[in-house]
Amino acid sequence: MSTRLPQRCAIVPVSLLRTLLLIVLAAAGSVPSGCSQSARRDAPPLLESASPGAAVLIQTRSKSLESPEGIRATIGDQPAHVLSVVGERYVRVLVPSLDRGTYEASVTRNGKEIARQDLVVRDAVSRSYRFRLEGDKIALEATTPSNDRPTRSTPALLERLSFDLVTPDGQLIFTTAVLHPREVSGEGITTAASGRTELSRVRPAQVPSARVILPRVPNAASVRVYDVPRGLDISTDTGRAERKLIREFTLTQEAK
Repeated sequence: MSTRLPQRCAIVPVSLLRTLLLIVLAAAGSVPSGCSQSARRDAPPLLESASPGAAVLIQTRSKSLESPEGIRATIGDQPAHVLSVVGERYVRVLVPSLDRGTYEASVTRNGKEIARQDLVVRDAVSRSYRFRLEGDKIALEATTPSNDRPTRSTPALLERLSFDLVTPDGQLIFTTAVLHPREVSGEGITTAASGRTELSRVRPAQVPSARVILPRVPNAASVRVYDVPRGLDISTDTGRAERKLIREFTLTQEAK
């Protein structure tokens, strides 16, 4: 007849049980508040969609970003101005002028790709600007919010005014061109010798204002206005260099 030895119960310290419980809860993603030994910093929210002229964060594979130096970004086939780096992994860029749709955003550092992701571009949040011309001078007459899309460039057949929206350091955000007021005809009321009023054509020189819709940017920016002669192709760097700068306006109100 064999003698059965009594079983021994292992005594587990309460602190060890608490540690094991925290490990299980952390793996399940349900650690109660106040139980974690170190606070976890949340990553900046990533924007999956944005409008032209808006700032967007792009997460990179780098873990040692210190400054925008050497960093280049593109969205679609357009360069995107790099505003700053956020933390050690994120780049803040301006969305360039693009039609609504989904585009690939890419970031390089000293020529090496460190980020690639899709970005949905929404319709632009815009402002309407009305400029008044007096001889060879131009003045900003009014600016109002607009739900319309930014102005598309007109063909190169006639004389135009070209508008560049640029960052404070001169980086191009958006460009467009409209007919020069000298090329625009309108209708007006004239009084004949008999005293009878008539609707007649107004000469182009009597229509001295131009309206253009530009994206609203989150940082202070400037608008450069150029005179463009007939037939000049400003879709090329050579053509753009031949434009005549009339005036530059600083849009400090855009920072609001």
